[in-house]
Amino acid sequence: MAKAITRPIERVLKLEKWAPTAETYVTIRQATQDARAKLYEVYDGATQVVGDDGRVQEWKLSFRREKAKEVATRLTLVDCNIPDPDGHPLFRFKVATTGRPILDMTPPQFAEAWGQLPPELADEIYQKVLEVNPQWGPEGEG
Repeated sequence: MAKAITRPIERVLKLEKWAPTAETYVTIRQATQDARAKLYEVYDGATQVVGDDGRVQEWKLSFRREKAKEVATRLTLVDCNIPDPDGHPLFRFKVATTGRPILDMTPPQFAEAWGQLPPELADEIYQKVLEVNPQWGPEGEG
């Protein structure tokens, strides 16, 4: 029998820096190949670094860092309890037909909500994305 794929892991992570005494959290899902491909659309290009022997030694990718943070979060955020200034949920979610939570916002809607965050909160959320998806961090493949 063939080996089945597993469901992506999901982790509920408290935002300790933003709200050390509150129960503010995000739930981040492990990225799938689809998420990876969508994130790579943010990259502006790739450059090969070729050694004296003619072999590719490394790839250098250029991308818009803040846009990449936004997209990576949009692709993996499946729940959070951050309110907007009026006390309403900043991000919307729903339960998919699979029974799993998913983001219920278009990319422009998410970008508008993400843009309301203070930079230090956006950075902390993105760090949580990297905890679950370390391949997107500085030590990962990109």
